[in-house]
Amino acid sequence: MDVPLGRRRNGARGSHQTMRAYVEFLAKCYLVLVLYYRRADSDSAAVARDKKLYFADPLLHTVALDAAPGLVADVPALVENLVAAALFRRCEPAAGQPDAYTGPSALHVYGTRAGGEIDFVCGPRARVVPVEVRYQRRPDLRKAAAIPKAFPGRPAIVVTKETLDFRERYALIPAALFLWALG
Repeated sequence: MDVPLGRRRNGARGSHQTMRAYVEFLAKCYLVLVLYYRRADSDSAAVARDKKLYFADPLLHTVALDAAPGLVADVPALVENLVAAALFRRCEPAAGQPDAYTGPSALHVYGTRAGGEIDFVCGPRARVVPVEVRYQRRPDLRKAAAIPKAFPGRPAIVVTKETLDFRERYALIPAALFLWALG
């Protein structure tokens, strides 16, 4: 979020705080959900790392597409956005949700040691549930097999387009069923 936006009329670069201010304003208005990476050594957020941004309401995704001619909907990205919003409502303590759009305490992104990422990790370290979104007809299961290495002994969930399969170390669950179960 520390990206300068454009140049001023006098040629000087714009402030790197501009994008951060916009995103934080949108989060405080409950329009954008900001997810931080979870620190590997604790349950807290690694605020210095990159963040992932999700629309808090799927309607905003549609409005953004309508406002930008030539863009088409990226259905897997929209499904990941829906999963983020549903997990936020399910995992974050209800009393803290209004303030948590700028930094949830129970929902994070997780960076693996190999440089990959797990889309969502929910809950405290002792009971964490990793969730990966692979909205494809035939999802690549290498990532699903790698998730339990990051969280040994914890079940992993892979959200798919239509595959329902329960394996020893992870479960493949269709997005519609997963979102219904969270609701």
